[in-house]
Amino acid sequence: MVVKKFQERKERKKFGLPAVIVFDDIKVKLPARLNDISEGGISFKAGTLFPAGEVISLLVPHPMDVMSGQEGEGLRFNVQVVWAKDYVDRNDPMARFIHGCKFLFVEKEKELKLQIKSLMELSEKLGERPIGF
Repeated sequence: MVVKKFQERKERKKFGLPAVIVFDDIKVKLPARLNDISEGGISFKAGTLFPAGEVISLLVPHPMDVMSGQEGEGLRFNVQVVWAKDYVDRNDPMARFIHGCKFLFVEKEKELKLQIKSLMELSEKLGERPIGF
């Protein structure tokens, strides 16, 4: 008999904010849309499939910049893909896959955690509705 250890999931906030997947070494940027966020990770939808274990950079514009039409610096997170699966949304045909990722904190860990908390608080105000592209 296999006994699974219960692992409590961190609180997740649904969030339809646009994001950009950035590959600095080859100067490529791909569009994505956040699905949800927690203190430990983030999930996003994209038209490209990234395998489990892949490390990518996500650039997330600040919601207030998106709503005002300004281009701000945004928030950049390094994440590692934990899982990925097919995804279908009639309202967003470009999103073909959904990915679950964990944050990789290297530098400025406290600052990034504050930014994540800020995004989670904003997600409560904005709800799930898509913003941006």
